[in-house]
Amino acid sequence: MQEEDWQSLAEAVLTRRVQMGFRYATKFSEATGFQLRTYNDIENARRKSYARATLIALEEALEWESGSVSAVLSGGRPTVRAVEATHVASRPDASLLTDEELTAELNRRLARNAQDVQRNAEGT
Repeated sequence: MQEEDWQSLAEAVLTRRVQMGFRYATKFSEATGFQLRTYNDIENARRKSYARATLIALEEALEWESGSVSAVLSGGRPTVRAVEATHVASRPDASLLTDEELTAELNRRLARNAQDVQRNAEGT
């Protein structure tokens, strides 16, 4: 079995944070709701184990596809979600979207949330 590469995950996390437009981890934490101390631990490869829910939340905060953390830990690369590949601050103002666009976005988020709930229920 290959050893998990936490340093590669740290580098991928830092790279993605910067791609999302966050120069500082504190701003990333504030915008995404991801706990700053845990985020800093991951970004600096301070630990080699995290709760599954934490890693799922990390993927969500970084707008990565499910399984991206495992992929990086195994020597692969993360996959940015195609639907929401931009940071919240760079998304268009909701008032500029049509009703159809808003409805489509809401439906995407509800479907993703339902998948996350199901994954979490299966994992417990």
